[in-house]
Amino acid sequence: MSLNITFRKIKSSDAIKEYIHQKYEKLEKYRDKATEAHVILSTEKYMHHAEIVFSAKQFQVAAKSSTNDMYTSIDDAFDKLTKNIKKHHAKKNKAKVHPGKEVLA
Repeated sequence: MSLNITFRKIKSSDAIKEYIHQKYEKLEKYRDKATEAHVILSTEKYMHHAEIVFSAKQFQVAAKSSTNDMYTSIDDAFDKLTKNIKKHHAKKNKAKVHPGKEVLA
């Protein structure tokens, strides 16, 4: 499992790196199947962009956010990523019911 952080048009900061690692630790239950996570941080005029790509064996989930504050962008992107991962797991774990077949107890 690897976590890659890329800074574009912005200086690398240990505080931001530590913040991303703390947010990433909250995804602990999904990391066993994951192979890579890539965080891309960039600035454009007054907007701060955060993009996260979470790759696992059988699926890939991405989330983007743009706000006036880098930390807020990171929070929003991780929230969207968590929501998308949960949605994927719900679809995958949903019981398939075949019409016309009865379930015997």
